[in-house]
Amino acid sequence: VGRRNLLLIGAAGGSVCLWIVGAYIKIAQPEKNNSDSLTGGGIAAMFFFYLWTEMFDPNMRSLAQACAAASNWLWNFLISRFTPQMFSAMGYGVYFFFASLMMCSIVFVYFLVPETKGLSLEQVDHMMEESTPRTSAAWRPSRTFAGEMGAIDGKLNPELVQDVERKGSIY
Repeated sequence: VGRRNLLLIGAAGGSVCLWIVGAYIKIAQPEKNNSDSLTGGGIAAMFFFYLWTEMFDPNMRSLAQACAAASNWLWNFLISRFTPQMFSAMGYGVYFFFASLMMCSIVFVYFLVPETKGLSLEQVDHMMEESTPRTSAAWRPSRTFAGEMGAIDGKLNPELVQDVERKGSIY
């Protein structure tokens, strides 16, 4: 499926879920109808709230994971710090606000995030030189590292392999 498509689908799905939760709160007005149990609409709203999740590729590098964790901590802090005030001022509109932000993220991903599925870091560099994020899913590498090292029919020159094994590097 690819990361870009997952971001697009996840943002669209998350936005729909948040619109549903906000609409339920607007229509059902649970703050005025106190009850010890959830209605069917309340259960559905909780389902849609928890349906939105985020997955990380296990092959990401440690720096990217650290940056993602730091970003996650920052945004969790800001959201937890200001959400109570937002709910006081906006009520159910908070869900619409975050749903709208997710719709904005669809536009951001579509125009600015390239698809890097199955590409090495070197190939991503080449793709960024030859393609745009919108057309990146169709881009195919015109050259490979093995090809640049003289591989013929998928096999490297045995002398090069021995040289690398001896030196520990191609340089």
